[in-house]
Amino acid sequence: MKNKNIFLLILIIILSVSCTKKEKFDPAQITIGLEGSPSIFDPRLATDAYSSRINALLYNGLVKVDENSDIKPDIAKSWKVKDKSIIFTLRKNVKFYSGKELTAEDVKYTLESVFKMPSPFKNSLKEIEKITILDKYNIKIDLKKIFAPIFTALTIGIVPKDSGDLSLSPKGTGPYKLEKFIRGNKVILTVNNNFFKKQPHIKKIIFKIIPNDTTRVMEIKKGSIDFLQNSVPPDALEELKKDKTLTVIIKDGVNVSYLGFNLQDPILKNSEVRKAIAYSINKKEIIDYMMKGLASDANSIIAQNNWAYWNEKKYYDFNPEKAKQILDKAGFVDPDGDGPQPRFTLEFKTSTNKVRKRIAEVIASQLKKVGINLTVRSYEFGTFFADIKAGNFQLYSLTWVGIIDPDILYYVFSSKSLPPQGANRGHYINNEVDKLLEASRQTMDMQKRINIYKKVQNILFNELPVYPLWYHKNIVVYKKDLKNFKILPGGEYTSLESAYREPAKLIINK
Repeated sequence: MKNKNIFLLILIIILSVSCTKKEKFDPAQITIGLEGSPSIFDPRLATDAYSSRINALLYNGLVKVDENSDIKPDIAKSWKVKDKSIIFTLRKNVKFYSGKELTAEDVKYTLESVFKMPSPFKNSLKEIEKITILDKYNIKIDLKKIFAPIFTALTIGIVPKDSGDLSLSPKGTGPYKLEKFIRGNKVILTVNNNFFKKQPHIKKIIFKIIPNDTTRVMEIKKGSIDFLQNSVPPDALEELKKDKTLTVIIKDGVNVSYLGFNLQDPILKNSEVRKAIAYSINKKEIIDYMMKGLASDANSIIAQNNWAYWNEKKYYDFNPEKAKQILDKAGFVDPDGDGPQPRFTLEFKTSTNKVRKRIAEVIASQLKKVGINLTVRSYEFGTFFADIKAGNFQLYSLTWVGIIDPDILYYVFSSKSLPPQGANRGHYINNEVDKLLEASRQTMDMQKRINIYKKVQNILFNELPVYPLWYHKNIVVYKKDLKNFKILPGGEYTSLESAYREPAKLIINK
């Protein structure tokens, strides 16, 4: 009898522990670790990656870009193109969170409202001449002229007519809706019961904002977060690969880090100085030792797997002696040779991200060897990004994410893209580049566009308005129970819409 009672007690304890574990695991919920906080939930205004990626779960565009960077139907089920006109036929029964059906009026309102606000889509949509509602589900867009990037621009999320301020109160049609936002802390999304496609298996997504790299790694190992994408410090990757509860996937991506220069600065406006800086940076050392080989050398902000990449094997190889010669010739002579006095001092701004700070410090130490003194300043991402957008910098480092259409070159380098109209934050002005980028938009001939973009990338390489550093590999780490998640080129989360979790496949670390 005594042995039987002991057995029953042990069984109760085992069942109790088992039940507790099952209660903690919710297959309908996932927690994602983020480096930084989103700033705005209006798809027409978002410029930072955190906001854009989350907005993609809240809104739908007329069309979308798939994992192969191809344009696919979204709210529009089909379209017809004739000369400078496109007629879109919308899906029926696409509803906003409120239950109101999305119609052609909402599409017209969204596209026209872009021009009344400081939207990053303004330049991409400016060739729209007229929008005509044909009926409730058909809308005609007439262009002023042939405009090749128009379909990429039409991925913008559609908002309801007269929607008011959506900054913190999104009103979309996407698979999820915003339940709670605590800036700098968390974003909670819950399933949209009015979603026009199949309901997601994952009903709640919690984005937990964890700026500290070490903390993010600790939390995914102990299970308080389930998913990290492109926010894993390179030093931690081997440790995470050994964890039997985790899946680690590494794929080539399209995100590119770069150095940005303020070309209105009296020193940096000299292209020879920018070239000297490029020759002073040992990118291979940084990629191999600090990034653990999880990136590749970049010579354009267009990635090597993009159809418009110029495919040239030109690089600014590490050559500090050549950098010194260029600086001497440009009139920035070292006042005391190899002594402590610099040729000049620049301020280098970056975020508080641990890896970015370390990379900035290494770049500063490398430039010091050629007589350039860098003062590294790090800021919380929101403050840092606000300074960059305002032009309050000399030198900075950022990453372009999700570059699919090479028309990004217009957004970043055209003289018509000076802030707030675009992202030409360094104030680069080149008439030939302007003409080429305009021409690239006015032909649908793929080969002509490729030839134009090659010329533009060659000019940018020689003039260095920004210095491309490296192409990042996409690194995704998640719990093994997550299935059917597809890595998208720009690091979007939209494939969570069709992903699911399998509690039966959970693996316990031993």
